[in-house]
Amino acid sequence: MYIGKPAKEIDTLIVDYFLRFGSKDCCFEDLQPYLKEVHIDSAKKIIEKFKATIDESCDDDKVIGIFFLRFNSVLYVALYIYLINI
Repeated sequence: MYIGKPAKEIDTLIVDYFLRFGSKDCCFEDLQPYLKEVHIDSAKKIIEKFKATIDESCDDDKVIGIFFLRFNSVLYVALYIYLINI
């Protein structure tokens, strides 16, 4: 595993990072080196946790912007994991 961390700990750290920085443009690029080490089964769980953080019910423009940034981060992560596992 990457930097000697157990898989479960890497998965937890990835989710924690996304919860904190998922609405930042740099989120995917920051996570990309660690995503290479994620097993496809774990990746599905991680993506579900990411998706659960997206609130689609808000009308506030600022929150809608954050929604789209988080949504894009989820899409980039999902696509990247898919591509490295085909």
